[in-house]
Amino acid sequence: MLRKLPNPIYDIDSYSVEPALPTKLLQDGDILNTLQFPLEIMATPGHSPGSICLYDPTRKWLFTGDTVYEGALLDTIRGASRSDYRATMERLLQLEVETVFPGHGPEMSPDSLRSIAEQYLERT
Repeated sequence: MLRKLPNPIYDIDSYSVEPALPTKLLQDGDILNTLQFPLEIMATPGHSPGSICLYDPTRKWLFTGDTVYEGALLDTIRGASRSDYRATMERLLQLEVETVFPGHGPEMSPDSLRSIAEQYLERT
């Protein structure tokens, strides 16, 4: 994914990301208390086993990360599961949403979310 090495002695083979130790493991249904509004944790596996969405039930905002976005959904990468992704899409279709904030690209409408979920379910 690099177009140019950061410096002449950069060794791409030695690059690694050190994992951060979690302070708490989030579970489906947990509430994340922010300063302004609580967010519900939704387990949404499929893209990866630990995928989550954050849902604000008051504003009906959904933060999807890599679960839903415009474009081809990655369900063949290491760790992905089409059966889990299907269950996630079925769950998201039941959710009352006003605005969707994907991890990639601009915000989406509820109609866009429904369309992506329905198309995924039709083709898998």
